[in-house]
Amino acid sequence: MPRCRWWLVGAGLLVGVVLGWSYARWTDPSPGSLEDVFLHIQVGMSQRQTVTVLETLNDLDSMYYRGITKDGQPFSACCSWAGLPSPEDIKCAEVEVCDNSGRSFFVYLGRGGIVIGKRFDCQPSWDDWLGWIRRVCVR
Repeated sequence: MPRCRWWLVGAGLLVGVVLGWSYARWTDPSPGSLEDVFLHIQVGMSQRQTVTVLETLNDLDSMYYRGITKDGQPFSACCSWAGLPSPEDIKCAEVEVCDNSGRSFFVYLGRGGIVIGKRFDCQPSWDDWLGWIRRVCVR
């Protein structure tokens, strides 16, 4: 009889691990989504790496950045990376990226254009929950 109990405990643990793994896979953000891009940006990344990751956003609505150069000159622009100073000229900067659903996140750049922080600025909406349910059902 004790062998049977250990077998049930083992089977229960296995089922728990499989369910946990499945849940983690189902809740992954869609590639190119705002959440996916946000997760790929890391503190310590260079400005060029950050811009490359931000360009992978599928449903970009707007993009705005502002900051100060090392010589104290302010800069700001929207919708294009053309006005962004070279990394060695940046003292500090803030980049805001918005998607078509109105959600946004911020990336903060320090000296040399290095990412020093990031912030996701939205609460989950009904569209987010429906998207999550859709991803669970499709997989």
